[in-house]
Amino acid sequence: MQSRNAFYIDGQWRTPSGGARIEVVSPHSEQCIGTVPEGTPEDIDAAVDAARGFPTGLAEPDVLVPRFVELYRQGRFPVDRLVERFPLARIEDAIRAAERGEASSPS
Repeated sequence: MQSRNAFYIDGQWRTPSGGARIEVVSPHSEQCIGTVPEGTPEDIDAAVDAARGFPTGLAEPDVLVPRFVELYRQGRFPVDRLVERFPLARIEDAIRAAERGEASSPS
């Protein structure tokens, strides 16, 4: 069983404000596979504040997305080589890759 004891907020692991925990249940076996801290309003506020400060890029997705599609079809935007997916079992690898700037977020 895995347990997390902190939240990853604004690029760093933070100790939760409260002590309550939530069980994580497998949709496959319906058994408890771990626990995570239960977020408090303070934890949520910190996460939302961090997200508000995150740069979102171009404000015109209706221009950017079609351009990416066009470049992909021309073979000039190799998205399959730019994206790496991590299975849940490798979540720690995904987090380390994000911390090194090799990935934007775990998936």
